Parts: sequence; C-alpha cells; structure tokens
Amino acid sequence: MKKSLMSFFGLFAALVLFAGVALAAGQIEGGNIYRVRNVSTNGSFTDPATGTCNNTFQFRVRVHNPGPDPLANVNVMATLPSTTSASHSSQVTISSSDANPTSVTDTAGITLDQAAKLNYIGGSTQLLDPNGTVLSTLPDTILTSGVNIGTVGVSVQQLRFVQFQVNAECTTPPAQITVCEIATKKIVTINENQFDSAKYTRDLSVCSESATPPTPTKPTVVLASALPNTGPEGVAFAAAAASGLGAAGYQLYLRRRK
Repeated sequence: MKKSLMSFFGLFAALVLFAGVALAAGQIEGGNIYRVRNVSTNGSFTDPATGTCNNTFQFRVRVHNPGPDPLANVNVMATLPSTTSASHSSQVTISSSDANPTSVTDTAGITLDQAAKLNYIGGSTQLLDPNGTVLSTLPDTILTSGVNIGTVGVSVQQLRFVQFQVNAECTTPPAQITVCEIATKKIVTINENQFDSAKYTRDLSVCSESATPPTPTKPTVVLASALPNTGPEGVAFAAAAASGLGAAGYQLYLRRRK
C-alpha cells in the first residue's frame, strides 16, 4: 500500500513539474494574424484583398509572444500558389522550438477580376516593429525555408511584423471599351470591368450631342493694294522709255552684225 502511494505521489509530482515547465514556455499568438492589402490602390490590410492585373499586393503577419518566456529562433514561412487563377490563398506559419505549441498558422487571400499568377517581388521581405517602422530587410527565403527573425520577447514593444510583396501578372490584358463619361461629357476608354452605369454610358452620342459646336470663322478678305494713279503723263513717259530702250537695242544688234 505504501509503495502504491509513493508511486502515485511520485507520478503526480512529475506531472506537476512537467506542467510547470510547459506553462513556463513562451507562446505564439494565433487567430487573425495574417492580412494583405492592395498597394497599387493604397488599400488597407484586410482579408481578402481585391484587385486587377499588374496590381502589387503586400502580405503582413503579426508575431506576438504573450509569454511568459521569450521565444528564440522564431521562423516565419509563407506559401504562394503557383497556379493562374482569379482567387489566391497564402498560408503563413510561425514556429519556434521554445513555443507551446511550437507553431501556428493562418491564411490570407487575394481576389482578382480575372485570372492571374502571383509573383514574389525580390527584396520586399521586411521586419517591422510594433509601430510599423522597418527594422531590417530579410532574405528572399520566406517562400522556401522561411526567415529567422531571432528572439521575440514578451513585452508589447517586442511585437514584430513580417511583410512581403507580390505582383499579379495577367496572361491576357483586360478587355477595354469606349464609353461616354457622363460628368465630363468626354469619350474615354476604360477596362470593361470598370464600367459603372452611374458614371459612364455606352451611348457615345450623349457626348457628341452635348459638345458645343465650334463657332464658324469668317474668312479674311485681303484687298489688293491700289495701283498708283500715274495719269496721262505717266503713261506717255512709260511709252517713251520703252521706245528708247527698243531703239538702243536694235542699234546694238546692227553693230554686232557688221
């Protein structure tokens, strides 16, 4: 009986000790920790973010340790789909051997107006402090082996963010249409998916009819300068001059023949 009691208390003490060690470990905060925003439209972080061809998107994950102990060698790794699609989902994993549990995951998505492929932008992975100030640029390994951000302490000032950017590359450009912009009464070309009947109309005559017709310009009549009034004397002088020149020319002709 005594041996049984001793064994029981020994096992209980071991469990308490194990639980104490486990509770003493740091933790990785989970939940909605992964967000994305459309950089091209200056959008806010959300899930999912929306956009179109050639837009740049930024993924950001929050790394927080509620304690009670610091976490060493915290690694952040993300996935990016390689398929061409209008809907994409990225998963992030934060891990540390000191954490209990050792890792947490979350997802964030992008919805596009047409099929596209997401391409990682080199040199875009960064480590930020709680205020969003960039602390350092991290290696381009977040989609492969992940990036090691070192030790994450317990204080709120030890909270960290990791972010990176991708570009939505479309295989074909979006279809475009020519419409009349109602507000300006101008004919413009827009992407078909941007058409809003409150802003545009496909009836181009609306712009043509509202256009102010140009004011006709009266032709400028240039009057010829009046010839000087020489009178009879002038006419006689001109005739004499012409006769004299003719006689002189004839005499010169006769001399050359001789």
